[in-house]
Formats: sequence, C-alpha cells, structure tokens
Amino acid sequence: MKAALDSIPLPSDLPDRLAELGPRFGPQVRLSFALPEPLDVPETDRWRIATAADPWSRPPTRSLGPDLLVTVTCGPATATPATDTPAPLTPAIPTPTTFRFIAQAKSRSTPSTLDTAIRQARQWAGVADRLPMVILPFLDEPRLSQLASANVSGLDLCGNGVITVPGRLMLWRSGQPNRYPDSRPTRFAYRGVTSLTPRVFLRRPQFISVGRIREEIRAAGAQVALSTVSKALARMADDLIIDRSDDRITLLQPDALLDRLAASFTPPPIRRRVDIKCPLPLGEFFRAASAANVPLALSGASSAQRYAAGLRADAPVIYTSSIDALSRSLGQAWQPADRFADLAIIQTDDPTAFFDLRTDATGIRFAPPVQAYLELSASGDKRDQEIALSIRQTLLRDLDRPTDPPVPPARPVPPA
Repeated sequence: MKAALDSIPLPSDLPDRLAELGPRFGPQVRLSFALPEPLDVPETDRWRIATAADPWSRPPTRSLGPDLLVTVTCGPATATPATDTPAPLTPAIPTPTTFRFIAQAKSRSTPSTLDTAIRQARQWAGVADRLPMVILPFLDEPRLSQLASANVSGLDLCGNGVITVPGRLMLWRSGQPNRYPDSRPTRFAYRGVTSLTPRVFLRRPQFISVGRIREEIRAAGAQVALSTVSKALARMADDLIIDRSDDRITLLQPDALLDRLAASFTPPPIRRRVDIKCPLPLGEFFRAASAANVPLALSGASSAQRYAAGLRADAPVIYTSSIDALSRSLGQAWQPADRFADLAIIQTDDPTAFFDLRTDATGIRFAPPVQAYLELSASGDKRDQEIALSIRQTLLRDLDRPTDPPVPPARPVPPA
C-alpha cells in the first residue's frame, strides 16, 4: 500500500529514513546523514533565505535553517553490490574522496516546491560553504534532469536521486515508483467545473485579483464558487503554470496549461442522446432555441472548422441542457431519426460544454478553441489530431491580449 503524504518523516527522523529508503549508487559510494548544527548566520538572513524563494510561505514552525548535512564518500568498493544497483555514471574512483552537501528538505514534490527548494539549497550552500542538495518525497526523471541541469543534487524517499559535483562526479538513480502520492491530484484542477479557472486564462492571461478571475468566468457564462477558484489557483501555482506576485496573477506557461488540460480531459458526460433530421438551417435552429432560452452549443469537435482548415464528415453534435425543452422550442422541425440524421443532440450538465461560447452572425454558438482542441486531441483519428495541433498553435499565438488595467497607485497618507 502506498504511504499517505502525511507519513513523510519530520526532519528529526530524516537521516534514518534516507538511510533506509534513499537511493543506492553502487558499492563505491557511501552516503551518511546528520542533522546540522546551528549556522552562525544572523536570524534576519535565516528568515530571508527561508522565505525569499517562497513569498507565499507561512512562518516555519521550527528554527530557520537547512535540514540536513549529507556526506558522499566515493572510492574503492567495500561491499558486494546488490543485483539491482546500477553503476555510477562516472569512472571508478581509485582513492576515497569525500563531498559535503547541505540539503533543503520539502514535504511535497510539486514543481513549485522543487523550484523553491533549489533556490533555498543554493543560498544555504553559499552560507555553509557546501554543495547544494534537495530532498523531496519523490523525484521522477524530469525532476532529476532539472536538478542535474541546475548543478544541484537531489535525493528522495523512494530510491531515486542524482548527485552532481560539476566537473568531478555525476551519479544517477531512477525508476523507483512514487511511495508518496500527492493528496491533491493534479488532474482535479484541470477537469470539470474546476477547469474553468485554468481555462479562463486562455481568454485573458493576467488578472489583478481572484475576484476578477471569478468575474471573468461569470462573463464567459458559468458560475464558480470562490473557494473552487482559489483551490485551482493554488494547484496551478504549484505546477508553475501561473505566477502570483507583484499584485498580479499571470499565466506563465500556456503550453504547459494546454498539456495539463489535455491530460485530464474527459468529454462532457452524455445524459441522453437523440439523433434528428432538421429541415432548418443550422443558424435558424439555434435562433429558435435561443428564443426559448434553451442552452445550446456546438461541440468542440463540430466547432473546429471555425478555428482551423478542414471539414469533418460526421453530423454536427450539439450540446443542450434539456432535450425536452429543445424539442418543444422547435415544434415540427424536431424530427427524430434512426437513419440519415442531420444532427446529434446530446443532453449534458457539464458546464464546460457551455463555457465561453462564440456566436456568429447567423446565431450559431460555437465552442471556444480550447474545447475544440481538447475534444479533437482526445480523438484517435489522425486527421482530428492534426486539426487539434493547428488550433493549439493558434491559441498560443493569440494569447497576447489586453489585460486588466494597472493597479492604481496607493494614495499618500496625509500627515497626522
């Protein structure tokens, strides 16, 4: 059974846990761990290092300082290697050589946590005249590569790690599974109603407040609780998708945002489906439904021709919140058909199906480009995926849009 995130050891237990669960780098490499003695650093500097890299962090509950001293000794083999222990990436070292590290430990493994740990480890290393290292619950290969590129070593509690001494040593161990899954799975922030918060950044890449984000979502046709917006923003900040600083909430990585949305995407659930023949032009069909206040939208896949070249051979798919209300609004133009249908009508209560719709001059309500991209990306059809790629490129190119006006300067306080 996978351990809960809460079971990650406290700093006092960290040396024993790392000795038990940390990575093994072969018979020529020995790691030893110890808790650091208090550094001769002013308290103000300790606070600066502990919080400057993460201005949103809360005051630590323990004394400010690095978490662990790590000594790596490399030299002739003194034990028979385990069968699954890989060889170091560096040549054998004929005489014992010792490298001393100072480590910053974190209890989560998100991209922003790793980014913060790297910056803090570098600053502690400069103060203590040691090499920088980070310790996280889990380090996968992309994070290990990030550490190696930054010339910072890293160990986890699952058996993975990288030890780097520029120009002298590079040890690598990867492939062990995550024993500490995050209690806030990434996909929940990018799926369903919660995904409206990430999606709204594709309408406007910068906001001055959480309230403005909620207003923008409402303007795009949806209602989301403020707590839902805040939770999504916290996850996006963890993933380095957005930056929350300088009185702004800014989209940093639109390409990564699209990747996250695509990886978590599920089509709107089908509550009911009816195929119909309709004698009306599509624009007139939409205008009739609109006159009766029936929510209606072309699916993302059926909206693709608005955003990219290429035609689909299948009948258009239309989302509605109520097939019964739609059929009443169309009267005799509603003609269910088992064969040779003109339209596929899907009833769904998924808010993403009706979010940020684009209406043309005839009254047709198209899904936004992100919904078209997501639906086509999820298709197994090669042509659909080519169209999805074209829409993605357009989305990224068009993100340079007006943002919220600058925050007005604070008024000076009159003298007492």
